Amino acid sequence: MVVDAQSIHLSADARARELEHASDGVRREPDSPEARVRLGLEFLTRDRLREAAAEFQMAVVLDAQNPEARLGLW
Repeated sequence: MVVDAQSIHLSADARARELEHASDGVRREPDSPEARVRLGLEFLTRDRLREAAAEFQMAVVLDAQNPEARLGLW
């Protein structure tokens, strides 16, 4: 597999957009457990574990039965 600098740059840009999109979702709907889980997953993929845990915890507070949020805390 050949990876060039442009592909890496585009990938980094796409990842930044995904995080921004998830953050925007929480800003628009702070009481949405689904938005919190999406942001938590974005933080998790970046090894930002404390921030991920905080988002998963808030999602559980908002919806104690949300399976994705509960798994995120496990």
